[in-house]
Amino acid sequence: MAYTKITKIFIKDLEGIINTLDYPQNYSYQLSKKWTIQVPEDHDIFLSFSKQSENSSNTFACESCKPYVEIIYGHRSEASHHMVYARYDIEELQNVSIPHYKTEIRYFSNLLSGKNKTQVFENSGLNIFFKAIPIEETWSIYMILSAVISLLIIILGVGCFYVILKKKGAHGNFNESQILPVTIFNDEINCPIKVSNVSWKEKKIEFLVCV
Repeated sequence: MAYTKITKIFIKDLEGIINTLDYPQNYSYQLSKKWTIQVPEDHDIFLSFSKQSENSSNTFACESCKPYVEIIYGHRSEASHHMVYARYDIEELQNVSIPHYKTEIRYFSNLLSGKNKTQVFENSGLNIFFKAIPIEETWSIYMILSAVISLLIIILGVGCFYVILKKKGAHGNFNESQILPVTIFNDEINCPIKVSNVSWKEKKIEFLVCV
């Protein structure tokens, strides 16, 4: 007679291996297992799943009897209670990166969900490797790329500005008139002198009349 086993395990470590009961041996009972994995807060979690081949299980004859895994974790940003939930069929699972320092993994064998209870179905379980990954290691490649792109933009901007200034200096074109001190020209009426550059080769000096 099939029976149900429910197991809850809390794991606090940098890395390790966890697996379903009796793995890799087959089992023919309903199995629900929950692991809570916690690593230091400045780390993310990397998960790698391994399982026996499909030939070791006969659940291919019962679509609703196939085992599945749920992965739940919180949001790192802000003080939010929002949870991220994902469900995977066993066949889909390989490597999963969790952007959080704490996650909950739930495994359901689903063996008793089929309508036909006369046939005995078996599963071979699951093996999970977990490892804590420092956040700076996770994001270092993105930070380096961002810094390089920002530096290139700054260099390009400075280069363009230098070229524009150089071109203006070569042509000697001044768009605005300049007010020069009278001490340079020793003006007798002690008035400022307005200098207008009419063209590259010709210059004109206009004396302003004091009121």
